[in-house]
Amino acid sequence: MLLSRLLSFSPVFNSPPALVEAVYKEIFDALRLRARLLVLPITCVVFVVWSLGWGTYSPLVMATWGFAVVVHSLLRWRLIERLALHSSTYIRRLRFITVTHIVSGFLHAAPLLLFSSMTDSQRAIISVLLLGLAIGNVALTMGHLGIAWGYQIPTIGGTGICWLLFPPSTGSALASIGLGALMLLLMLILNFHARASLRSLFASIRSRDQLVGLNQDLRLALGKAENANRAKTRFLASASHDLRQPLHTLAMFSAALQLRPLDQKSADIARNISTAMQDLTSELDSLLDISKLDAGIVQVNEAHIDLNQLLQNIRTLYLPIAQEAGIALVVISNALITVNTDRALLDRVIRNLVDNAIKYSHYGAVVLEANLDSQYKKVIVSVSDQGIGIAENEMNHVFDEFYQVGNPERNRIKGLGLGLSIVRRLTSLLNIQLDCESVIGAGTTFTLTLPATMRQPARTVHDVSNRFAQLSRCKVLVLDDEPAVRSSMAALLSEVGCIVETAGDSQEALDLARQNKPDILLADLRLQAGTNGIQTIQAMREMYPHLPALLISGDTEPKQLTAAKSAGIELLHKPVQVDLLARAIAQQINQASP
Repeated sequence: MLLSRLLSFSPVFNSPPALVEAVYKEIFDALRLRARLLVLPITCVVFVVWSLGWGTYSPLVMATWGFAVVVHSLLRWRLIERLALHSSTYIRRLRFITVTHIVSGFLHAAPLLLFSSMTDSQRAIISVLLLGLAIGNVALTMGHLGIAWGYQIPTIGGTGICWLLFPPSTGSALASIGLGALMLLLMLILNFHARASLRSLFASIRSRDQLVGLNQDLRLALGKAENANRAKTRFLASASHDLRQPLHTLAMFSAALQLRPLDQKSADIARNISTAMQDLTSELDSLLDISKLDAGIVQVNEAHIDLNQLLQNIRTLYLPIAQEAGIALVVISNALITVNTDRALLDRVIRNLVDNAIKYSHYGAVVLEANLDSQYKKVIVSVSDQGIGIAENEMNHVFDEFYQVGNPERNRIKGLGLGLSIVRRLTSLLNIQLDCESVIGAGTTFTLTLPATMRQPARTVHDVSNRFAQLSRCKVLVLDDEPAVRSSMAALLSEVGCIVETAGDSQEALDLARQNKPDILLADLRLQAGTNGIQTIQAMREMYPHLPALLISGDTEPKQLTAAKSAGIELLHKPVQVDLLARAIAQQINQASP
């Protein structure tokens, strides 16, 4: 009855079976790890007991007892190793181990049978040894109460009873009784600590399982967020591609129309169409900037920049817009301030901030200010407005894509809500510290912190020659799978004097190139029948090495952008501005010419 009670004696603290099994697995693994290591200390204890009894008790009895203790330790180690390979539950495995510890307890307590004939010093040493083994047993078994009680009843309990029943021949009987009672009290205290240790183990495993569950939920949520982000990127790329195709067609026809002789009214209509196209292209380019930055293909080209000149250029660009909105646009800067960064990317950052400041201001001034902190060798650039301001709870969201303050009706005049998202990505790319301070109804200040440099900026030479003059009689092969795009490109390029051939697929383009070598190939990136412009350009360059070529695509998917960059082919995005197209064609042909 007692043995059955000990085998099942370990509280589960109202825990589910899975948690109990997990706790018992921890206990079993700890026992398995330490079982072999226990053989040596137990052998040392046997040696100490031999030393105490050698010459006093029968050598055969002492040798038999010592041999039994050591062999039992070895057998227990082997049993645990075999149980590790067993398929039974850990609760069942620990029942077998509990039996071995009960046997260990009685074997280790066997010298107490000679307690009445021991000297006081022998009794004290045996008591200390058994108490030490019992304390180690609690730590070893991590509080399993069946093992703890099964080992401590014969060892500490037996020692306490011996002190109660067999007082020393010389000395106080009351001290012996007190010592026996103390041993029994220590047994209760040890088992109390065993119970507390087991409770802590349950709590630890429960917390660990909860943490694992939370980590799994977090990974699942993160996976969903990443999938959603990828889906968003694919959607934006697909939507951008599908919108850019007809817009590119309109842009080419509009540009071709403006190149023809028109009456004043028709010219005004064509100019208005072109202006609307430029506005829409600008918004689509914001989506493209996001895709490029997410794809990691934006290259930083550092140069020494005259910051005052950069700010003045931005003021010149936005002054008409600010005046139309009734806003003053002011630049406060030291002409000697220079910074070392990417001119185009820094220009885009500040322009986005200025554009936002004007859109969200109804009066007052937008101030661009640059100051040099010579002590810390930093340049502080700020863009301040007196607009509607940003609430504190919205401050963390204004850098999210498509998030706009004070535009619930999604007024297109205020853009798409991508400007600050692009600013955050670009400042991170350029290692520029970006800060924002705002007061509702009083305005907002965005601050950029850059390292200063004392070197003077290099002069920039602008080529203002007429690019179209270089394209006269240029043989251009246009490859695009959409007939409307081919027609619009042919109309524009023919209008400026090019000799144009068009192809709807890769094979047709290769056949035309074999018959008549083009001066340049303009290829769409995504084609039908599983081909793409990159493959076609590479195949055509096998016929004509170093053939000038451009990719013209409405695709903004990061994967496609990365592929084009890896192939080393310049990529223009639909709808292409006419002057940019002419400049790119002329540049490619000039680079290929001797």
